[in-house]
Amino acid sequence: MTPRFRSTALVSFTSALLLPVAVSAQQTVSDTARIAPVVVTATRSPVSADREPASVTVVTGEQLRAEGITTAVDALRAVPGLSLVQTGSYGGATSLFIRGGESKYAKILVDGIPVNDAGGAFDLSTLSIDNLDRIEVVRGPASVLYGSDAMAGVVQLFTRRGAGVAHGDLAARGGGYGSSDLDASVHGGDARLSYSLGAARHATDGFQPFNSRFRQGVGSALSTKFNSISSSLK
Repeated sequence: MTPRFRSTALVSFTSALLLPVAVSAQQTVSDTARIAPVVVTATRSPVSADREPASVTVVTGEQLRAEGITTAVDALRAVPGLSLVQTGSYGGATSLFIRGGESKYAKILVDGIPVNDAGGAFDLSTLSIDNLDRIEVVRGPASVLYGSDAMAGVVQLFTRRGAGVAHGDLAARGGGYGSSDLDASVHGGDARLSYSLGAARHATDGFQPFNSRFRQGVGSALSTKFNSISSSLK
């Protein structure tokens, strides 16, 4: 029997903590330099996105949070050339296929650290986008840079870096089937040290009458000193 879905109401709010705000309706900024987006996954060094010959897509964390997306699975579904297959409901094993290649040929990295299992397989079901800066997706062979696991492509997630005065974000969302999301983060830094801390909890009862509940707690931390990563956990 095909399960019936019922529409759900989604209520969300976001607040910023300790965020200094300066508003001037008549002030015009004339010294702001705008540069094209930069990607590093395709070459392992910063390259302007419009000059990179590889097929690259960048999805920003701000965009995902504005859309209420909390999982890497949902974030990657909209990227051209990517297919995701999930078994069952939330938390079910999920495989990624890039341009029809086998799932074990898709390299997954978090802040430059490979997370694939031995043999190349990786289950994306519990990979969240909390405290995320962006996702870079390279479609096509990248084995020269990342080894045999990258024959179909590479997906790299970057944790949000802190800058400026210490400030934080708090967001909560709720909907049908007992679904709720709560996340908080604190980030800041200066020329010598940058830091970013985040925590989140996601829960849902699911739409199936049994074996459909899902609970997840997430913690992340990133500290950068003198342009070198000193610790990273996600």
